[in-house]
Amino acid sequence: MLSFRVAVFALSAAILAAGCSNQSGWGNSPRSANSATGESSTFNANSNTDLRASGNLNGSGNMSANQDTSIAGNFWQEAAASGLAEVELGKLATTNAQSPDVKQFGQMMVQDHTAANDELKPIAQRKNIPLPNSLDSMHKTINDRLAGMSGPDFDREFIDVMTGDHQKAVQLFQATANSDTDPDAKSFASKTLPVLEKHLQQAKSIQAKLK
Repeated sequence: MLSFRVAVFALSAAILAAGCSNQSGWGNSPRSANSATGESSTFNANSNTDLRASGNLNGSGNMSANQDTSIAGNFWQEAAASGLAEVELGKLATTNAQSPDVKQFGQMMVQDHTAANDELKPIAQRKNIPLPNSLDSMHKTINDRLAGMSGPDFDREFIDVMTGDHQKAVQLFQATANSDTDPDAKSFASKTLPVLEKHLQQAKSIQAKLK
């Protein structure tokens, strides 16, 4: 009888030990880690798809200081897309705005960003980097919405867009001027950055008046 009890006890202990070794293991988790790298084996395919909307930002909302934004032409494409949007939206402001300040700001957008775009294009062509020739989907939506507005409503909406756009642009151009490995990108970003910072300051000033 004693030997039978000992055998039962030993069998129960073995079953319990086996069960504990398999509970809550990485291999059974839906976010299991890669055994070689320690990284999660799951990946959110949408996390990095909107490059422009984040402005190449890191998780804290700031531009990564060591990010080489010229790789694959990202900086040039971002700069061209942003400049094209400011020109098109600026044209709307010259016709739809009521505030003289907003109209003048729109004219400045057309003038300054056209000049910057004209300087950017030959550099990109020399590097065989394709540039956008139409508004991206986000700014197309914004443009269509603003096209149906006028007066004070247009003024406030337009300046809000300009403030947000230039905040992102300043971050992008600052990071490129400080850290990019492409000397052409560093030079263009450094030259254009003061203009963008001036635009941002003026947009914020007008925004405060319209509230």
